[in-house]
Amino acid sequence: MGVEVIRCPACGASIDYDGKSEFIKCGHCGNTLRLTFKSKPAQPSVLKFRDKALNIPLASCELPDNIYSVCVSSLAPAAARYEYPMPMNCSVANKLGTAFTFFTGESYTDDTKSPMLSGPYATEVNRISKTAFKPFMDAEKYANYYINLIIQGAKMTNAYIIENRPFPAAGFNRQEALNGFIRLCDFEAQRQGNGQFQGRMHYLQESCKVYEVDAGQVRMRIVVAFILRAQRYQIPAQYAMANMFGGGLFGQRRAATSNGAAPGTFGDIPNNGVITWSSNGVFTMMCIKERFDTDYKDFEKFVSTFRIDPYITQESYNMQSQMIRDVAVYTQQ
Repeated sequence: MGVEVIRCPACGASIDYDGKSEFIKCGHCGNTLRLTFKSKPAQPSVLKFRDKALNIPLASCELPDNIYSVCVSSLAPAAARYEYPMPMNCSVANKLGTAFTFFTGESYTDDTKSPMLSGPYATEVNRISKTAFKPFMDAEKYANYYINLIIQGAKMTNAYIIENRPFPAAGFNRQEALNGFIRLCDFEAQRQGNGQFQGRMHYLQESCKVYEVDAGQVRMRIVVAFILRAQRYQIPAQYAMANMFGGGLFGQRRAATSNGAAPGTFGDIPNNGVITWSSNGVFTMMCIKERFDTDYKDFEKFVSTFRIDPYITQESYNMQSQMIRDVAVYTQQ
């Protein structure tokens, strides 16, 4: 606590204060004063997420540790099977029931119009990247997918969207994020030897939606925020022609099919084209309606300061690299 009054306003004399009484008397002029106190604002501290079973660091964020505490911090069981990306769940909550959660981003490869990617090779690739289909081709559908997971899991009712908000990370800029994603895709293409792929295009869309739901007799608000990214490319004609003669090496070739994307949209892949969708992670907030405006400010801090530990980032990178090598060895046998 900090003392606001330290001198007598009547005569300006210094007043001795023992730090205990609310009222003090000036020893010089006899004036009685009532002191007021101002609480220091809660200072943010680093909250760390760690998987206790595996004893490895996962992530961190900056929130007041006298208000919020870590309630969930774990890798999903799928991580033990070396699936990529590592499924991670990190949550914090306060005593009033407000909870913030981060789920690891997902990825999905759509090769429905690329007959070249067939047989055992495609089976292995899809086992890695297409672990579960999500409506990746539309940010609206992707957000609705997650809100439905939440309300069905918690048996909530009467859910509806009330507003769209800017992505809650401080200083977020879509063009800068897109440029960074393009640089990442270029690096991955060189690393995997896919530099000859043609017609590269990139997509990035952020989303932050606020919903209201009923949890029994309590009106709740839920926020779902994420960044959806994608790149698409076309396999060169010479590779597609080679597949016509060498398809037997990799199993039965299949015909190109429709992926259901609307004509002219980013997901409308040309023949021999491939598109890879991914999210950078899904942030959610859940609180009672009356706490929303106050606690949303902390949610913005959670999203802005959340950092995956470098150890996990490196392990995910190593895991993906090993999978690429395994697939290459598998297809050469």
